[in-house]
Amino acid sequence: MLRDSGKSPGSFEPLHRFKEYVSFTPSEVKEIQALGDKPIVLPRSSVIREQEVIPTCFFILLDGWASSSVEFENGDRQITKVHLPGDLMGAPSASLAQTADSLTALTRVVVSRIPLERFGQLFATRPRFAAAMFLSAQRERVALIDALTRVGRTSSAEKLASLMLDLYERLSAAGCAQELQFELPLTQQEIGDILGISTVHVSRSFKEIEDLGLLKRAGRKIKILDLRSASVFARWSHRPAASKFDWLIDHDVS
Repeated sequence: MLRDSGKSPGSFEPLHRFKEYVSFTPSEVKEIQALGDKPIVLPRSSVIREQEVIPTCFFILLDGWASSSVEFENGDRQITKVHLPGDLMGAPSASLAQTADSLTALTRVVVSRIPLERFGQLFATRPRFAAAMFLSAQRERVALIDALTRVGRTSSAEKLASLMLDLYERLSAAGCAQELQFELPLTQQEIGDILGISTVHVSRSFKEIEDLGLLKRAGRKIKILDLRSASVFARWSHRPAASKFDWLIDHDVS
């Protein structure tokens, strides 16, 4: 069953990514909750799923932070996605003969495995769920467009500021951040692997952003001091989801 991991009631809704576009009925919620196997706990740095293996399942992240990354033969890696509580992990590789990336725990994590066959059965019987997943995938594509734009057209400090804003927005949606602050468990090396810059540039970029009065670090705590100025500096786009999708989800199979 998909459930939270001991957090206080209301602090985190593990199905929030599924419900982003659709208000599911109680019966639909039960079917979605039944997708996952029994949750398992893995320590930091655990490999949840390797790169270049036959894809057999997805994973939903119930607690902690994880990454999708492409590993190179020389030991280098590029983190392509930081996964936060509620994220579905490994879905893109369902279209491939072998997985395109590795899934790794960035902190202690709680994950639930979802076999592809079980997922496919829900698609066949619940078209509203399939529609929600389609829309979620399109939003991921927009996020990729924004990320590619930042890679080509922004400085290291701007990339870092944008990452902090993105993490805050996503954590807020999951109920894991508030009042413009959140906990950042990533190392400078991991941040560098996300942004494609060295740890030296990560340190310099943090200093530049702090000197501009955009955010403040205190240990692992990040506080955004000036949201508007930080957004302008990072050239970061807030992209709220549309509110109506009657053209796609108005009909269902009972």
